[in-house]
Amino acid sequence: MNEKQRCQVKEMGRLLSKQSQARQGEFVNYLEERITMEYKEKVMTIAEVAEYLGLKKVTVYQLLNKHRIKATKTFTDGKTKKGGKWLILESAVIEFLKGMNDKE
Repeated sequence: MNEKQRCQVKEMGRLLSKQSQARQGEFVNYLEERITMEYKEKVMTIAEVAEYLGLKKVTVYQLLNKHRIKATKTFTDGKTKKGGKWLILESAVIEFLKGMNDKE
């Protein structure tokens, strides 16, 4: 995925932050489908990434917060930046793994 596509995914996350809480779950599903269709990539959940990497979910959260795995976080409350959901592309997880192999 190139930089332009990453920016588009981030913009989709910003759009989600502006949606009412009642419609956010529906909108997240729409974003996941759109990303999958446009970029031919799977959007993964925290649990899927943890299973894929053989890690605990808390470790995946730490990697995301340290920006070791590139992802976009959507917020249920755009003002306080609380709640929300991570949108993690499978290619970002593969990039992370490649980076780990390069360090060895």
